[in-house]
Amino acid sequence: MYGYLPYWEDFPGAVPWEEITHLAIFSVGVNSDGSLNNTSRWTGRAAGAVEQAAAHGVKVHLCVTAFDEDVQRSVLTSTTRRAALVEALGRQVDAYGADGVNVDFEIVPGDLREELVLFAEELKARVPEVTFATPTVDWDDAWDYAALSRISDGLFIMGYDLHGGWGDAGPVSTLWEGGHWGWISLEWGVDDYEDKGADLSKVWLGLPLYGHQWRVADADDIPADTLDSEGSVLYGEAVAGAAVHGRRWDDVGASPWYAPDGVRQVWYDDAESLGIKIAWAIHERGLGGTGFWALGYDEGDPALWAAVDAALVPPDPPFAALLLAASLPSDVSAARPVAPGEEVAGWFELENVGSSAWTPGQTFLAPLPRDVAAPWAAAAWPAPDRAATVEAVVPPGARTRLPVRVVAPAEAGTHLLTFGLVEDGDTWFADAPRGGGPADGALRVALEVRASGGGGGGSGEADGSGADTGGERRGKRQSAPVACAAAGGLSAAAALVAAAGGLVLRRRRTLSRA
Repeated sequence: MYGYLPYWEDFPGAVPWEEITHLAIFSVGVNSDGSLNNTSRWTGRAAGAVEQAAAHGVKVHLCVTAFDEDVQRSVLTSTTRRAALVEALGRQVDAYGADGVNVDFEIVPGDLREELVLFAEELKARVPEVTFATPTVDWDDAWDYAALSRISDGLFIMGYDLHGGWGDAGPVSTLWEGGHWGWISLEWGVDDYEDKGADLSKVWLGLPLYGHQWRVADADDIPADTLDSEGSVLYGEAVAGAAVHGRRWDDVGASPWYAPDGVRQVWYDDAESLGIKIAWAIHERGLGGTGFWALGYDEGDPALWAAVDAALVPPDPPFAALLLAASLPSDVSAARPVAPGEEVAGWFELENVGSSAWTPGQTFLAPLPRDVAAPWAAAAWPAPDRAATVEAVVPPGARTRLPVRVVAPAEAGTHLLTFGLVEDGDTWFADAPRGGGPADGALRVALEVRASGGGGGGSGEADGSGADTGGERRGKRQSAPVACAAAGGLSAAAALVAAAGGLVLRRRRTLSRA
């Protein structure tokens, strides 16, 4: 979680140390010769910020701004002036033991594209970390997202001011592309970053802790005929205003709004809308993080940070199972003695811990390797590469016994027959992000084929006595430490499975477009 702290906001009171990973102190400016101005905005806070951040495991970045095209052109096109700026920033970082620099150069002309990349390379060679504030829409093709995400430590998409004081009333951070708000949206912006080769694991979605008020012809119209802008409205004020005037909701923007009177609209983001957008960015699009402009605007609203925390929890995948018990042995050290060609029957007891139901003819136990006819298929199998399907609909949270029948191989020795679960036409349970485990091979049957005698006495159903994969654990959920990447989505760890049974990562459900 990347947070900008403007120089006009209280320090340290505006900083939610337990919620953020990076603090960008805004800001020092750039002169046309590459020197810095307004450095007191940094020097007055840097020492205290670095000290307090260290106690909370938070990194501190110096934010440097250049909004004037003449200054950008003067500095970026000159090797000497770029070097002067890089060294000036490096000295400020070194002086306070900070972690890096956040570059906030806005409305950059397209012909400075290559120079921006050179600057990124040179700055990254001088300071430990470099991040960039980047636009949702790159109107002039100034930003080489692929190169900058490779060189830098992160690109912070300024996912706000999609409607602002220069134009019509509407969501400040429209989520979905299309509909009555057109194409300019967070969805379109993230698609553009991906299409242009950005490493999405190093892209953060920046969101607003403020809104905007407009004067309109009719406050009930969406979109409204806009007459004038009446300025920004900070998060705390907007939430309070909605409580008084009646909070309304726009599905396309995934944004709340309210009408102070019949000719005014206020569009803003609150705990619900920000939670939706954070969950979408992290869990559905796989971005590396999110952040806010700007800390302090929320007035410490606990509902906001509770929503942020909830949105960061990975959701339940649609298809996930927990192995509770099995009637046949899964360990070769306890393999069941059988005769060559003997048919053996048993079951796996599973719990549906995903968010979607399992259905007959759609949810299958399948032999491995995937989609290959198994030489040990039994005649009762639905297909040579599908061993069994559920006998009835299994809703989330329910349990079922999935039958399994196998024909012992002809070759004497110990054999481990392995299975996976598959939702035909959708995903294998082992594959993130739609699947949440168990991993392929977690469901298995161990047989010891004996060439003469010592068989199992013919085909029959194992009763499970003493063959339960869980032993005393039968019917109980198992757990183990699982590492999950903070940048979101289902990590590779979600596919880890305990040797005797499936291990899945419990998640909240995703928040997505209705």
